Amino acid sequence: MLARWINPLGMAVTATVAMAATIAMPQLRAHVHAAVYLVAGRLCLEVARDYDHDLMRLSWLLFAGEAFVLALYFLLGAPLSVTWPDAPLRSQVALALVPLELSCLLGGMVVTWWQLRRFGLGFHALGRDWVAVGLILTGMVVFFGLSLLGGWMNPMMATSRVLLFLAAAVGVLLNRFCQQMGGGEIARVIRFIIAYAATRCFMNVVFAVDMTWDGAAQPLEEFLRLVFPWIFIMGVTLRARVTVHAQAELARPSADVVR
Repeated sequence: MLARWINPLGMAVTATVAMAATIAMPQLRAHVHAAVYLVAGRLCLEVARDYDHDLMRLSWLLFAGEAFVLALYFLLGAPLSVTWPDAPLRSQVALALVPLELSCLLGGMVVTWWQLRRFGLGFHALGRDWVAVGLILTGMVVFFGLSLLGGWMNPMMATSRVLLFLAAAVGVLLNRFCQQMGGGEIARVIRFIIAYAATRCFMNVVFAVDMTWDGAAQPLEEFLRLVFPWIFIMGVTLRARVTVHAQAELARPSADVVR
């Protein structure tokens, strides 16, 4: 079980070293990110197997899909890739994968929201939550306005960005659940997923500014592109460790009986 050998502290150290390496050697970034998502996808599958509840399992299977599709996306976009030498076609295929992975991300977040609502945790959205959702949707309108101003949007990119902004909006409602839970490991995991979606959403707004005004925010965009996969795998690692701890607790009574 992979989750037994990976822990949040080790992942944080690995992330720091890997980010430093990709800053020094940018050509490695796509390969590193592909590896991050492959590991995250494997951990998501282990978490999904831990659930008896169908919806809970489905949400983590969708997050696994998000991870594996993005791993393929980064491999296709890697500058050192020699498996598919036709670079323009490879780029088009990679671009076509983005709506698929964002559909998995949005689907996983919506299923998580729905299952928490069904569990009867007393969820109720507040007025400020809907204000935040409105601001995110306003940001989406600004993003598309900038794309029209700069003339760089294509239909495939448009679909992907709509899915991403919707995921960020769902994240606002999930965050309300986390606050009403009063903390805990599961709430911490959900907040990492929320932060992941929000970071990618903000990164796209920064990207729009760069495209419209000739790299006005390029350092910030580069930083966000460097860190966003690690936010996802940190949340997945935390959840996988919950599974490991739960299995250890279940095994302990049987060991006591043997003694």
